[in-house]
Amino acid sequence: MKKKYLFFMSQVLPETTAFRLWSTSITRNLCYLTNFCATKSKDFVCIQKTSVNQTPHFSVNWHIVFLIILFCSFTVSASLGISPAKEEIDFTPGAVHTFNFIVSSDDPNKKIKIYFDGDLAEYAVSNVEDIVGSGEVIVTLTLPNSIDPPGDHALYFRAIESPPEGEFLGSRIDIGAFVKVFVPYPGHYALLYMDFPDGNVGEIINVGLAVYNKGTQPLNLRRSKVEIYSSQTFVKTLDLPDIDLSFAGGYNHRYSFNSSELLPGEYFSIASVETPEVWQTNGTFRIGSLFMNITYFTTNISGNSIQPFFINVQNLWNNDAKDVYANVNITNSSGQSVAYMRTPSVNFAKWEQKVIQGFIDPTGLKGNYTATVELNYLGKTTIVSGQFFVKSINYLLYSIIAFALALLLLALYYFFIKRRPRK
Repeated sequence: MKKKYLFFMSQVLPETTAFRLWSTSITRNLCYLTNFCATKSKDFVCIQKTSVNQTPHFSVNWHIVFLIILFCSFTVSASLGISPAKEEIDFTPGAVHTFNFIVSSDDPNKKIKIYFDGDLAEYAVSNVEDIVGSGEVIVTLTLPNSIDPPGDHALYFRAIESPPEGEFLGSRIDIGAFVKVFVPYPGHYALLYMDFPDGNVGEIINVGLAVYNKGTQPLNLRRSKVEIYSSQTFVKTLDLPDIDLSFAGGYNHRYSFNSSELLPGEYFSIASVETPEVWQTNGTFRIGSLFMNITYFTTNISGNSIQPFFINVQNLWNNDAKDVYANVNITNSSGQSVAYMRTPSVNFAKWEQKVIQGFIDPTGLKGNYTATVELNYLGKTTIVSGQFFVKSINYLLYSIIAFALALLLLALYYFFIKRRPRK
């Protein structure tokens, strides 16, 4: 009888410190079926097994095989993890680096194969090729004399489960750890990161600037500064101290300034250093104040029934605001109140925009009125007013139009359907 085999499926998983995956696999029941034989015909499969250690032989109707696998019970395979998940080093020609990785599995009998991937895989070796259960793996990376191009290069240390003995269909976990090797750029190369947080007027704001030497030559940082702009208008310069950075060196500086010199609004910042080349990075930040802005409210509704009323609000403060609500008063041309509502209270995160909704009853109203919206928050109020229009619904007119449309459809039906000559 010709042997037919089903191969294992493999699943490649992302790097993680202690990755845990519970996957399902087809139970081994099929592999341990003994002396099972169904009638051999076009509708059945004949499966014969003479001993536990032999591969099953199939005279296959594949539709039936698929159904047997589909309805077979499932088991849970062991989880697999690697720690640490990531290592970072700078390139030095000919340097030898050693890394200790812990491979763990909750199945003490699970056989795990070790292998490498990535553009630096050819330069790495491990002290073992496979382990059982859990254990430590020592990886030695011997760097060559040069690597092109400059930038980040990778070595992936990977571990994959070996298939269980006797199981012919299932899933395997394949995970990895990551070793990043940075190859410096020739000459001067500075990498800048700026942290300019949002704040409120009158607060002390701490601005952070980090500079890293990613080139082969030392860096002499001169005339380091952060410039602040409002739209296209220059506002202020923050001068930073001079510093020298050796190869692969880094520098972090925190500068504090009082934001009382700035008005509320959005700003643009540019950080720059000279080496003598000029290196820059930029970003945006906001200065807030205790103010909540009403950007929109409902200006027209239909009468004769209770209608929703929407108010768009933006928190322009760099703090949360709780229990915010609005009072809405509708007045006529004489200033007399004809309708009133109060919204439920809502909470705002800093700088959040949200819609506050209430319901108002315009019964008996028609035409133009004035709506006054009073927003209450943290002991302060924002008040806006605007035109408010209530349109009445003429049910008689709508009924006449609907009746006329019905008559038109009936006439069209009569002339184009009923009067069609019969064959």
